[in-house]
Amino acid sequence: MPLDVKAEQYCMILSKYRLVQGLALYYSLKKVVKSFKIYILCMDIEAFVFINRLTGEEATPISIELLEDDYLYTLKQNRALEEYCWTLKPVFLEYLLRNFTDITRITYLDADLFFYAKPNRIFDDSNEYSVLLSNHDFSRRYKCLEKSCGIYNSGFISFGNNAEGLECIDWWKNCCYTLCSNQFRNNQFGDQKYLEQMAIRFKKAFVIKTHGVNIAPWNHSKYIFSCKKNSVLINNEKLICYHFSGFRLLNDLEFSLSFGNERKPNPILYKPYLQMIYQILMNCLEELPDYKGCFKKENNSKSTSIYKISMFNNSILKGC
Repeated sequence: MPLDVKAEQYCMILSKYRLVQGLALYYSLKKVVKSFKIYILCMDIEAFVFINRLTGEEATPISIELLEDDYLYTLKQNRALEEYCWTLKPVFLEYLLRNFTDITRITYLDADLFFYAKPNRIFDDSNEYSVLLSNHDFSRRYKCLEKSCGIYNSGFISFGNNAEGLECIDWWKNCCYTLCSNQFRNNQFGDQKYLEQMAIRFKKAFVIKTHGVNIAPWNHSKYIFSCKKNSVLINNEKLICYHFSGFRLLNDLEFSLSFGNERKPNPILYKPYLQMIYQILMNCLEELPDYKGCFKKENNSKSTSIYKISMFNNSILKGC
């Protein structure tokens, strides 16, 4: 079936460690968006195999081997996996815009995002801009992170397939080639602090104003969550997507939170997410019973809290 020319087009980078969360993102999009395409850069064979087996025609898995050249391979040897994945964001975006000419706009999504409502309002509000940035919008508790982590979050960033969009991606790519560290160094952090310069350098860069985008543990205390007519609301407006930063699967029964866990997980957010996570995990284990690649070793840090995946199974959410 040919792709609808009006289909929203997305991409993400996925390794076996975030496979289940990446599939949850895919299925959340499938639930709320009528027509979309998502290109998935698979960092290992496990991700490539499972994406092929467990997704539909909306998903196109792309092997990392298609992108890697000698220079990238050298960077790979000297960077941690997360640093290398961050480095690859602009590389992958450029590859897609240059090789898939039907793409008019491509939006990069972190694998730990999850959609609760249609995202089309984001693009309707700002489609004339070449670059769309999402603000961290830190709560008072986490405002101290802005200096090191940046004003903007690179987990949701969108580019038009035009001269300025490509110029911006190329500039970002060269920045990440030079330095993309998981430590705060030279006033930079990963691929993310560069976005502050991006917002100044490029006239067609725009900070997303649409309500309900990229809500996350670093700002969710600013909002009142509720349900109405099967929609999740924040301050009485629809939540579009939530960023489950700090969420890690420990095994097929437990998960941990290392960020924003100063309060118990909100069932309005977590019940649908955990139900999706568990179903996908069972599907993965049905395909490959011994698969444990998505599990993280338990962290005994005081800043990490451990919960049962089934914690909200018996919860009744009015309006959801």
